[in-house]
Amino acid sequence: MAVTLNTTQFVIGTLQPVDANGAAATYQKGSIRFASSDLSVFTVTQDSTNELAATLTAVAVGSATLSYQGTNLAGQILTGTADVTVVPVPLNDATQLLITFSEPQQQTSTTTTSSTTV
Repeated sequence: MAVTLNTTQFVIGTLQPVDANGAAATYQKGSIRFASSDLSVFTVTQDSTNELAATLTAVAVGSATLSYQGTNLAGQILTGTADVTVVPVPLNDATQLLITFSEPQQQTSTTTTSSTTV
């Protein structure tokens, strides 16, 4: 598994413990850990309310590896990795929308106002 982010993005990854048949399975609660191989490329923050989830936040252009592990009920440590690539934001690609307003003006009797919800 791999994920690509630009330097202004983050992504949430969620582990799904499964058995040999691919069905949902149990694991030892409190055993899940996530790590970034290079914190200068991306950071990883485990969700405090769902230990199976973590947020990967891009820091700078580069490639690094997300490592994760947990323990099953038999005490076996299960591990995995995912490649993470951070790319630059494309030139001239909008990253946000800014709004400006004119100076307030006096309404005239022929002016009507309308409102639109987005």
